[in-house]
Amino acid sequence: MDLSRNLHVLPPTNALRTRLAVLRSTFTTSSAFREAALQIGRMLAERALEEHPAVVLGVSTPVENTFELAFPERSAALVPILRAGNALVEPFCELLPNPSVWHVGMSRDHETKRPRVYSNAIPKEVPPTKTCYVLDPMLATGGSAEEAVRLLAEGGASKVVFVGIVGAPEGVRRLHGTYPDVPVYLAALDRCLNDDAYILPGLGDFGDRYYNSL
Repeated sequence: MDLSRNLHVLPPTNALRTRLAVLRSTFTTSSAFREAALQIGRMLAERALEEHPAVVLGVSTPVENTFELAFPERSAALVPILRAGNALVEPFCELLPNPSVWHVGMSRDHETKRPRVYSNAIPKEVPPTKTCYVLDPMLATGGSAEEAVRLLAEGGASKVVFVGIVGAPEGVRRLHGTYPDVPVYLAALDRCLNDDAYILPGLGDFGDRYYNSL
């Protein structure tokens, strides 16, 4: 499968790579990890929202009237996959006016490597006007992302986007094998998964490091 279709990886600028280095390092403290995740989240949100519907807005400056763009109110839904996905909510809320936030709780069966849904706040009927952003910092096997997109599709979602920090080719292939039209935005596409389905080189367990629960 051609990974280039509907896959968008941020350009490896110095600003991005230095933040990724902080996330990857074993010696990074939890507070520094959270700050680097927030900074990368802002880069991802700006990139992913380039395709978000916008309207022309009249603006009065101190010297004259002009026109700029604005995102419509309530035009988006954020779907963070608990618990790590919460790390990407704030950057999107900084840019989107009044998005809905629908948490989906999943845990991974360490034997089967498949996700188990234990909480789902996605409404049974998803407004077709909303663009739904599935947020999960790690796209590893792709199972959790695939399940979240499935739940949204069952609700009638018409536009779904996945946003993560680090992904593996295996996860991209799995998600696009089922949902080829879902755009995927990543800060980095890493090499592969190991036998325990962790991303290499990766950064370890994102949730444990973000919440200092190691």
